[in-house]
Amino acid sequence: MPKRETLSIVLPIHNQAHQIPLTLMELDRFFAEQKFNWEVVVVNDGSDDNSKEIVKRFIKLVRRIKLVSNERSRGWGIAVKQGMQVAKGEWRIILSTDQLVDINELEKVLALFKKKTQVVLGYQQPHTFNSFIFTTWCKVLFLIKGLKSAVWPIQCYRSEVVERIFPIAKSRGKRFDLEVLALSQKMKYQIKEVGVTCKKKRDRISLIDCYRAFSQTFKIRRKLWNNNI
Repeated sequence: MPKRETLSIVLPIHNQAHQIPLTLMELDRFFAEQKFNWEVVVVNDGSDDNSKEIVKRFIKLVRRIKLVSNERSRGWGIAVKQGMQVAKGEWRIILSTDQLVDINELEKVLALFKKKTQVVLGYQQPHTFNSFIFTTWCKVLFLIKGLKSAVWPIQCYRSEVVERIFPIAKSRGKRFDLEVLALSQKMKYQIKEVGVTCKKKRDRISLIDCYRAFSQTFKIRRKLWNNNI
């Protein structure tokens, strides 16, 4: 990989004061051993704990960290779009802080990026019946055709994909990524998946959460149908 290329990590957070220090320290340690430029863009989406203050302290220690802060929560999708627009990297990675991804798993993702893949998804296999049903639901709706999962703790996009697709994606909620991937498939971008390990399993998905996820996913699909996608 040419040294002039830059990799951007986008971290959307909401009330994660307990987790963000460890994540930032692990990223700094991981990239210290890499041979390319990097930056971290933290998007504080209306946290009412001290997440914002913690990130500000880290910025004084690590200049490669940037902070975007919303006074009130605008939704995960909006936070991701904000971070991706601020990011300057040729490669832009959305990293979930909810699932405590093993930072070393980025090596698998970077290996695919070196092969000029345009979209790389680090996926976690569905481990509960409800999550399996949700993944199947997404496949039936053709939101993730040919993919193994509907849960991606690591999502990576080349800058040209971000600049073409993210501005036209309209979803605001947690499943903003499904709309982005449906558009990526429509525009014939090369998408590859790689399995990644999380330090903890995702919390069990309740029936109410399932209903909300199904409802939001169907709304996304309906919007895409209306636009002939």
